[in-house]
Amino acid sequence: MTRCIICRKMIKLRNVNGRNKTEINKRGENMIMDKDTVGRMADIAHMYISEEEKSRISTELSFLLECFDKLNQVDTEGVIPTIHPITDRNILREDVVWESLPIEEVLKNSPDKDNRFFRVPRIIEE
Repeated sequence: MTRCIICRKMIKLRNVNGRNKTEINKRGENMIMDKDTVGRMADIAHMYISEEEKSRISTELSFLLECFDKLNQVDTEGVIPTIHPITDRNILREDVVWESLPIEEVLKNSPDKDNRFFRVPRIIEE
């Protein structure tokens, strides 16, 4: 028995051809992630993984593949696909146009102005 680091469930493996592997799924596909495959994936990703890590990762990935296969076996005939899990519509208020303050009133407390604009000190050197 081995514990999955993701879901913390115990995983039971069976011995196939002298190596520990997960069960073969009901469709007959071999959903096995062995140490060699994990090693090849690590090579492609240019990562070094120790033999102990390869063993642990292969066990956990095999368990995940098994879980995904269980999901694939669920009868979804007649189930409408979910495009997005949140069904809320726009919860924001509608835009309302109103008169804003006159430019003169906005600029009257400004220490420095130039026509209709605030003047501020330069902060970026050329």
